[in-house]
Amino acid sequence: MTHANRRAAWTVDDLRTDTGWIFELDDRARSDLAATVRRAADPAKTLLDYRRDDFDLGSAWPVIAAALREVRDGTGFAIQRGLPREGLTAYRAVEAGTVRGGIVGQGYDAARRAFEVRQAADLGMRVT
Repeated sequence: MTHANRRAAWTVDDLRTDTGWIFELDDRARSDLAATVRRAADPAKTLLDYRRDDFDLGSAWPVIAAALREVRDGTGFAIQRGLPREGLTAYRAVEAGTVRGGIVGQGYDAARRAFEVRQAADLGMRVT
């Protein structure tokens, strides 16, 4: 039996040799994402009050878009590294993940969980 999307029929060895499912924001993209979170921040708004037009992702968008294509057309998942934390409060750092999630159609809880799992993985903790 053949799979319509060969990249989705991966093995552990495939993932070890082809890391095309890992995406990282560079310094400029991190800065753009952090800046848009700071500009849009409004204490009177809840996270669900924000809209796509409130944010200009700048150079972060091509990396985020590539990760989304990998999820849709590739392995079925992606790791997005480099979400900004420096210079942001913990709440704003989670918000940066939420901005990314909200703009691409994920809900707040999914974006928050993804951010927390990434954090745990970065610390070398086992996520179960």
